Amino acid sequence: MDSGDLRKLLIPLGLKEEDFNQELLNRLDDLSDVRNRASHLKINRAKSMVEPVREWDRVLSIVALLDPLDKAIEEACMND
Repeated sequence: MDSGDLRKLLIPLGLKEEDFNQELLNRLDDLSDVRNRASHLKINRAKSMVEPVREWDRVLSIVALLDPLDKAIEEACMND
């Protein structure tokens, strides 16, 4: 999921652009770009793979940024 997909899902719930952390959006786009290249292009995937711990750290850095967004979703839903 990239930043555009996230916005398409959450703006209809009442979130505003300022509810989205730009760092989170950038990290989602980076992750999406890496995943898309590995899954959709004919490249040597073995050569493009990174250490699992680096991928885990990348995902954890995204998860850490989701808490404020989760709170914004809750607030938007409560105001509806």
